[in-house]
Amino acid sequence: MAAADEPLENLLAAYNLNGNADDSSGNDYHGVPTGITYTSPGPVYPQWGVFDGIDDISVINYAALNNLDVPFSLSCIVKKPATAGPAVVLAGALTTMFFSIQSSGVVTLGKSGTSQIDSTTMVADDTTTWIGCSYDGITAKFYLQGISGGTPAYADPGFVSGVKEIGNIAGFSFYFKDNMQQLLIYDSIKSDAFFSTIYNGGAGLDIFAEVSGFPFFFGGGHF
Repeated sequence: MAAADEPLENLLAAYNLNGNADDSSGNDYHGVPTGITYTSPGPVYPQWGVFDGIDDISVINYAALNNLDVPFSLSCIVKKPATAGPAVVLAGALTTMFFSIQSSGVVTLGKSGTSQIDSTTMVADDTTTWIGCSYDGITAKFYLQGISGGTPAYADPGFVSGVKEIGNIAGFSFYFKDNMQQLLIYDSIKSDAFFSTIYNGGAGLDIFAEVSGFPFFFGGGHF
């Protein structure tokens, strides 16, 4: 991959949810969890966050995230139960951006109270799934399991300003339910190759692991 597509390049925040809601990017944009528990084993890290669909949210209140603007890319590992309704992965406050999974399994990027755009592929029930998207201000590109899942057009100035939360939209009841790990927020567009690498054939990529001579662990083994 080109330098700009390296997993740590343009990384704004990283919530591994490996026993806590801390930001592992080095920018210290730590989340404040409410009611989140953790379970093992996780798909990439030993634990991942369990959201009960009632009040489990993590509020992020930092200027760099509040003012996140296009272009941006998001990546996350989720598991959606068959009984879940629409569930938010990352959102701003009312009338700002949201990144979510619909009850049908469609992944959605939109703006609260106005409009949204959907992926053309769906998250399967009760399955560990890598989801992602990139948005340049005109076109959103979705990814499921490292593969492109739709490139709809959507333009909305001021689309992403506002306080961010993990697991819900403030003022709504679109709480995330079930497991989540490795929510990555980038202030750049990431390529198809990047999302394929993050997925790593289902093994997952620990973007922070380093071993002498090689930059990253892949799926628990050395690259």
